Amino acid sequence: MIYLKALATMQALSTERGPSNILISQAPFHTSPDQLGLDLSRKKTDQLMLELYEKINLSPHQIKPQLLNFLGKTRRQLQIARKDIDFFREPKNGKPENIGAVIEEMLSAMPPIQSVVYLLAENLILSAPEAAPLTIQMALIAELRDNAGKLGSLLVPALITGQELNPVNLARINETRGRILQIHEQTRRLTQLLSQFGQITRSSEQMEQAYFQAGLQQYDKLIHQIQSHQEHVNAKSFTTDYVLAMDSIVLFGDEIQKLADGMASDKEAETLLSLCWTVELIIVLFGISLFMLTFLRRRIVKPIEQARIFLSEAVSGQAQSGQMSYPYQDEMGELFSAIQIANRQHQERNQLLSERSQLIDQLQKEKEVYQSILDNTRDVIWLFDLGTKKLLFVSPSIQTVRGWSVEEAMQADFYQRAEFSETSALLYKVLADHISSGIKEDTTIRVPVIEVEMPHKNGEMVPIEISGSILIGKDGSARFLGISRDISSRKKNENIIKKMAFFDKLTDLPNRRYFDEKVESMLLKAEQEKSLLALVFIDLDDFKPVNDKYGHEVGDELLKAVAGRLQACVRQNDFPARLGGDEFVVIMPDLQDEQAAKILGERLRESIYQPFSLSAAEHLKISCSVGIALYPKHGKTVAEIIRHSDIAMYAAKRAGRNRIHFFSPDINAGTNRP
Repeated sequence: MIYLKALATMQALSTERGPSNILISQAPFHTSPDQLGLDLSRKKTDQLMLELYEKINLSPHQIKPQLLNFLGKTRRQLQIARKDIDFFREPKNGKPENIGAVIEEMLSAMPPIQSVVYLLAENLILSAPEAAPLTIQMALIAELRDNAGKLGSLLVPALITGQELNPVNLARINETRGRILQIHEQTRRLTQLLSQFGQITRSSEQMEQAYFQAGLQQYDKLIHQIQSHQEHVNAKSFTTDYVLAMDSIVLFGDEIQKLADGMASDKEAETLLSLCWTVELIIVLFGISLFMLTFLRRRIVKPIEQARIFLSEAVSGQAQSGQMSYPYQDEMGELFSAIQIANRQHQERNQLLSERSQLIDQLQKEKEVYQSILDNTRDVIWLFDLGTKKLLFVSPSIQTVRGWSVEEAMQADFYQRAEFSETSALLYKVLADHISSGIKEDTTIRVPVIEVEMPHKNGEMVPIEISGSILIGKDGSARFLGISRDISSRKKNENIIKKMAFFDKLTDLPNRRYFDEKVESMLLKAEQEKSLLALVFIDLDDFKPVNDKYGHEVGDELLKAVAGRLQACVRQNDFPARLGGDEFVVIMPDLQDEQAAKILGERLRESIYQPFSLSAAEHLKISCSVGIALYPKHGKTVAEIIRHSDIAMYAAKRAGRNRIHFFSPDINAGTNRP
């Protein structure tokens, strides 16, 4: 399965960061006994990535171009990261101040392969909804393993350089740790759904103890030691111990994958057993057919022979005997031939009557079966006359799916009502496209599946999937035989998956992943239309003291309130998002000039500066620093616009906070993240 191979590749890539961090911590020593571990890890990653590429390239997936694109990005970024790691370990290049950039290169290789996993997961859930809990659990465990490794990597530079963690690194650590806890909660709930599998529950408990209790507790203690300048372990010792704690996550993921492999094997075994039974049944039926053929021949031929002998003996007046025969061709033979013809005609008539009776019985049974299907199916089966625009037949399930009775649906003006106008127009257009030209009489035209929203009797709109065929009669009449299926549950699941993948759980704003996709498309549109676009970077001032004073629950409540004010201030075509922590962005397209961006940015700042009424703080005030970068004035690529808006935001913070600041080249050199 491609999905399992993608998960294994993502895990191998995440695992490679462990030995990489260990070797980085030993720089600038050129030789190390840990080099063998790194080489083996790289070979495993390369092998899995090659196998995944071959499987995707041979697959019939419609999303294959996207998958190959993301996989190519992963390979290119991984080559850059490895080159930087090897360069850094040279005696003359291993400078501690450069270690952060080296680790960042390794972290940047993960998002594309993560996109591959989530695309395959979404595709698998759509094709097999019953496997959704297990599929989502495997994707979450892979993301959990990646974020746990990322959390460890973010601490390595401070351990090597011996310096305190700066606010930016602390913010990233808190953001990553927060995502780990979110995934922890999601995996815990999904594990409850899989509680019937004891090995899953046991490995989940081991992960809880080894990583979420011991591992994270030791991690928090080490951060405290670094920030308070206490004596602490070195980078290699920390990395080795932390990788051991993360092994519990890998073991839990292995148990989930074993369960998935087992289910797939059971399904294959069930299919094979069914095939064997089918073959055996065919053989038995073939044997019975041969037996019946031989039996019927004997039952028909022998009585005819006996009748011939009996008639010959009766006409000749001789006593009946088994050896008597009349071999001559005379009048008696002609009479016997006539008797044989009459007897055969009589037998044929009886056989036809028997077959007719059997056919009537069979048709009656089939009618009962079909009627039972119509009475019990949840799909609506219907026959529609395209000429008169009237229903000729509809199954009773229409009342279950859409609330209308069969009698109401069969009324002449049923589909002429106003509430059906939009749906009817769409259906007529699709059908007209298939019968507009080249129609032959007595033909069946298959119509592709279409999705529409049709009104329920209670007024609600129900998503419906329609499939069927156009039946062209010998007289040229056109009828549509359709099957309508309620896809409300499928649409609901699709929306849940989309929300989990693209929206922030706390604020319901688009998340970083959705923002990354949206900013590229909106920037491309601005380039094509030659319009002005602004990227507004918003960071709350002194948010950490609020968390420290009132607790994380109030902090989360404040973030949700800030998100609500952002949504209330932005225009209809603006795109607000939460990047993580207390950082927000707003993409503002189609601006008239720079002054318009300033007015909108000032509106956001003033709205956030108004007092908040929270559960534990009725008049809480907090300000924000706003940085604005304009396209194309301040950059022509996504990376430039994001970086320049970030620089402008930190310029606003240094200028006194609670203000907006546009990017300009003169602040680029002196202003950056603290």
